[in-house]
Amino acid sequence: MSQSRQKSLNGPTPPFPSIERLLAFFGGKMLSAIDGELCRAFTKNRSTEAAARRDLEELRAAINYHRQDGRCDRIVSIVLPDKPGARQHWLTRSQVARLLWDAWRFREIQKGKPTDRRSRRHVARFILVAVYTGIERSQYRSFRS
Repeated sequence: MSQSRQKSLNGPTPPFPSIERLLAFFGGKMLSAIDGELCRAFTKNRSTEAAARRDLEELRAAINYHRQDGRCDRIVSIVLPDKPGARQHWLTRSQVARLLWDAWRFREIQKGKPTDRRSRRHVARFILVAVYTGIERSQYRSFRS
């Protein structure tokens, strides 16, 4: 296992991973170089437009804070991708019940035979927490700490 992978497994996750992505793309550029074309190039570089929008919102907030703190006098416009549409599909009560049932009752199969080991119960617990609190998988880590 690589040292960086081992470090990420053992150590805490960075508080703002979007800052690292922004620095990787915009790091060597001056504020005056940031324009719509560069923002659109960043959007193409990210996996989804929603992910790019979140990162660019962080950049915009940092630039605005920097300007309000008196460190620059230029207003920099950040071009954001369009907001994604609202989610159209939600799980029904019976679909959630089926997921819970399958996760809770799952038994490992080793050498072709089912064992007594129930290795998906943690998934069932996560589903319950997610359904009752509305929390997403990405937020679950900070929820547990």
